[in-house]
Amino acid sequence: MNELPEAGVGMIYLPAVESLMESQLHLLDVIELEPQTLWYNKDARCDSFNFNIEQTKKLQEYPVNKLFHSVGFPVGGTLLPGVAELTLLHKHATQIKPFWISEHLSFNIIEEKGKKINTNFLLPPAQTKEGIAVAVEAINFFQSHFKLPFAFETGTNYLQKQLHEIDDGTFVAAIAEKADCHILLDLHNIMANQLNGRQSVNDFIHQLPLERICEIHIAGGFFHNNFYLDAHSGVSSNELFEMLDKLVNRLPHLKALIFEMLPEYASTVSKEAISKQLEKMHRIYDHKGKNFASVKRYIEKTIPDQLLPYSAKEWETTLGRLALEKTVPESGLSVTLQQDNGIKIINELIFNFRASMVVTALKLSTRLLRLSLGTNLFTEHLKGFFAQSNPGVFAFAVAEKYAVYLEDAALEMPYLYELVAYEMAALNTLIDSEARSVKFSYNPFPVFRSLINGQLPEAQSSNMPFVLNIEPDEQHSDNESLNYYAVYHN
Repeated sequence: MNELPEAGVGMIYLPAVESLMESQLHLLDVIELEPQTLWYNKDARCDSFNFNIEQTKKLQEYPVNKLFHSVGFPVGGTLLPGVAELTLLHKHATQIKPFWISEHLSFNIIEEKGKKINTNFLLPPAQTKEGIAVAVEAINFFQSHFKLPFAFETGTNYLQKQLHEIDDGTFVAAIAEKADCHILLDLHNIMANQLNGRQSVNDFIHQLPLERICEIHIAGGFFHNNFYLDAHSGVSSNELFEMLDKLVNRLPHLKALIFEMLPEYASTVSKEAISKQLEKMHRIYDHKGKNFASVKRYIEKTIPDQLLPYSAKEWETTLGRLALEKTVPESGLSVTLQQDNGIKIINELIFNFRASMVVTALKLSTRLLRLSLGTNLFTEHLKGFFAQSNPGVFAFAVAEKYAVYLEDAALEMPYLYELVAYEMAALNTLIDSEARSVKFSYNPFPVFRSLINGQLPEAQSSNMPFVLNIEPDEQHSDNESLNYYAVYHN
């Protein structure tokens, strides 16, 4: 494990928070890019992608250090990412030249009848001796595609500790030691785990090889249905800053301290609040390692062999299917997990993420449906679609499946199907740059205006045949519907 260069205090870069981040450049030593947020769909097959060259060039011009935080290919599962995906990630890294690259100690792929299914959510790995071996193999595979130092991120776990699980900290420590890599300690994740009934922050950190912690993430969150969510919803709490201060004092090898916030919360947080957040981070970071002399050398614990009632593969399949609200064969593991309230929170988070993809791609059609059906019935309607359709990583592909689902539903709703045809045509033009014409049996512009204003369109007194031309130069290449939706970020 090599000594890393000094990165400093920074923020996660996301395209939608770009202007906010730029207002804070005077307080930033580093920006950490989530590369998949700049990836997009290349063609109508939705089986390949590339990265946005223009945004990447702009990032290169920022006068700060760069880090790479992958959010699509976690290293905690038995199913490894494809070589094509890691090759593109390597190509993107070659452009940005980050100091190091990181990924999550989680899994987000399960296998069903020989087909890989993305859960759209980072799920906790099996915390067993086999789970350690699985993670080490995944990390070695990931690292083999890069000439960069590697760190894995400690994740959020909304489930209660299972009877046969290794302690959270011991599990992380063993993987870092056996894979001989760095640790990205997400302190907000660990605090969330503590608040939700798992291992305490102090116990977790006590079990870690502190010399391997190269980076820390902090964020904001909130309570929902008796769970504390790692929502990245704003500035960090005083409680988290107190934990951070104590921890950073013990970490002489810490090289980066990063703040995370999702775009949907950017409008609720002032620039002044972000500045204060970063200033606090600088004050703490400036004193890193001052209490290093009191740190005891990490001693690896011996993890006893035991006969487990489930394999790592069974853990992934059972948890993954329950997360997607699919049926599972009855077993001791499935019964235990179904009784865990954390599953309900995971179900809700995945539903919201999948729903956002549908709404992103078909804004007008889904708004008409929600206004016509009401929020509760629209929610049930989407659940029906999700129950018969696996998650996707491109909103365009999800929209295609959803359009077929709507066609089969044969809803008697004015304007709906011609709106769907129009929005799908616009998405296809966005991909292939081919002009298209869409026929309406009504004047679509009053309908568009009403829906944009959040109102149900009024009935039109007579049919008015109308043709709307869709030109490639009227579409935007950065349309969200083509973006790669790696995973619900936690």
